[in-house]
Amino acid sequence: MNATNNIEFRKVRDLGQIITVAFSFFKYNFRPLMTAYLYLLALPLLILAAVFGLVLGQSVFYPDVFNISDAEGISLIVIIVLAVLIFAFLLPAIAYTYVAHYVNDGFGNFDFRDIRRTIRNHVWRILGVGLISTIFIVIGFFLCILPGIYLLVPLSMSLIILLHEENSVIDTIERCFQLVRDNWWQSFGILFVLWLISYMIQTVFIIPQFALILGAALMGESTDMSRELGITVFGGLFLLTLLIQYVGVFFTSVYMYVGISFQYFNLMEDQSRSSLIDRIDQIRTDDEPPADLTPPEII
Repeated sequence: MNATNNIEFRKVRDLGQIITVAFSFFKYNFRPLMTAYLYLLALPLLILAAVFGLVLGQSVFYPDVFNISDAEGISLIVIIVLAVLIFAFLLPAIAYTYVAHYVNDGFGNFDFRDIRRTIRNHVWRILGVGLISTIFIVIGFFLCILPGIYLLVPLSMSLIILLHEENSVIDTIERCFQLVRDNWWQSFGILFVLWLISYMIQTVFIIPQFALILGAALMGESTDMSRELGITVFGGLFLLTLLIQYVGVFFTSVYMYVGISFQYFNLMEDQSRSSLIDRIDQIRTDDEPPADLTPPEII
C-alpha cells in the first residue's frame, strides 16, 4: 500500500484533524470512489435526471397538460419521489461501504464489485435503517426543531455503523445513540462544520441550474420561440445543469460521509480507550490490599 493511502481510521482525532484527514482521504481515494459511483449509480442517475427534466419542462411550457391532480401525474410524482429516496440512501451507502472495505481489507484490495456485493447483501437493512432514521428525524423536526437536530446527530452515523458492524436494523439504531451519548456536542460540531463546507461548495454548482430556471420562466411568456423547441432546448440544458449539480453533490456529499466515518471511528476508539483505562484501574484496585489492614503486631 502506498504511504499516502495508508490512512488510519481507528484513531482518536479532534475537529481540525477530522476535517483535514477527510480531505486527504477523498483526494487519495478519488479514482476508486468515483469508479464505484460510476458503475453503481451513473445509469440510474441519468434516467432520473432525464425524467425529471422532461417533467419540469412540460410543467413550464405545458402547464395545462401536466396536472398533478390527475392519476397519471400523481403516479409520476410518486415514482420520482421513490427514485429520489432510493438514490438518497444509495449515495451514502456506497461511500460507507467503501470505507468499511478500506478499513477491513486495505487500499487496493477491493473494487466496485466487492462494494456492489456488500450493498446487495445489506440492501434491505440499508433501506430499513435509512427509512427509520428519516422518519425519526422528520418527526423530530415536526414536533420542534431541537428534537430533530438532536436525533439527526446520532442517526447520521447509522449507515456506517450498519455496514461496518453488520448489526440488525434495531441494534444499529440503538448503537447510534449509545455511541454518541457522551459526545453529542462534539459530534454536532463536526457535523455542522462538514455540512457548512459542503453547502458552500455546492452553491457554486447550483448557480447554472438556477440561472436556467429563471431564464425559462421569463421565456415561458415569450412568443418568439415555439413551445416544442422550448421544451427540447430546456430539457437538454436542464439535464446538463442537473448533471453539473450532481457532480457537486457527489464531491461534497462523499467528503461529508467520509468525515462522518472518521467521527464514528473517533468515537469508537475513544470509548474503547476509556473502557481499557477503566479495566486497568479496576485491575489495579483489585490488586491493592485493603486500606484498613494493619501489619501484625510483633511480640
